[in-house]
Amino acid sequence: MKGWVIFSALLLLISASGFVGAYSSAGSGVCICGNGLTTLGGNATDACVDCSMALGDTGPCGRGVRYAGTVPVNNYSGTCISWPFGFSNLFFDCQNNVLNGGPNYGIMVIAANNVTIMNCVVHGFFYGVGFLGVENSSVINCRFDNNTNYGIYLRDSSYNQLINNTADYNNYGIFIYSLLGGQSVGNSVSRNRANYNMYHGMAFSNAASAGNTLNDNRFCYNNRASFTWLDISDDDSNTGDNNRCDLVSTWTDTGESTGCTFACNSSSGSEYFKTLYTGWNLIDVPIQFA
Repeated sequence: MKGWVIFSALLLLISASGFVGAYSSAGSGVCICGNGLTTLGGNATDACVDCSMALGDTGPCGRGVRYAGTVPVNNYSGTCISWPFGFSNLFFDCQNNVLNGGPNYGIMVIAANNVTIMNCVVHGFFYGVGFLGVENSSVINCRFDNNTNYGIYLRDSSYNQLINNTADYNNYGIFIYSLLGGQSVGNSVSRNRANYNMYHGMAFSNAASAGNTLNDNRFCYNNRASFTWLDISDDDSNTGDNNRCDLVSTWTDTGESTGCTFACNSSSGSEYFKTLYTGWNLIDVPIQFA
């Protein structure tokens, strides 16, 4: 009987400490989270907690974390991927798995440098992904659709890259913003699409969001609210070329008199984007109109 009491107490202690079987090492500084099977720490039944904890484990997970998708993320009520404050030089790869949630962040990164978010499908949150005070980082090959406010949100964040992402059917597709005293400069937005959003497709909000570039993007059929919203809204001096759009404010592609190089319904020009679906492999698909 005494042995069973001690054993039960140990089980209770292990359970309370959170080490209940969760993220694991894949070697070379990379961890796998959300598989529900392994024993480094985290949470075996909550993939959001598990992946967030793995990102903070600089020992076995010092290079980055991959989400296995075995433990699904459905109707998540809080912030799902809560990046450890200030943790830099890391990647998070969803491997095309879905994060589905509610009125918070799908992925939130604060005060970090040189981080990469890749291959994520995020919908149903208030923010798909938010960079707050983040520099020299990337969001690559992701879908941020049907979020209730922002697909991609950068605030006081500079010298980042948004590449080959989709941000459709949100309130705002891509929103780059600065608070008083901050700035969002030197960001590169290339080969993305932000279509069918309720308000702006692409927005640079306020005068401290300057010196950013837009190249080879598609921003079309936004303003579903049928008011004065735009495909591209630019409050300051940002530049770019080879974009496709119709409705703009103070935006001119290089060499154009106003607006984008290509209209949304034009059959000329070329586009390049990637479409992600869970379970599909990523492929590069260049599309050339006749």
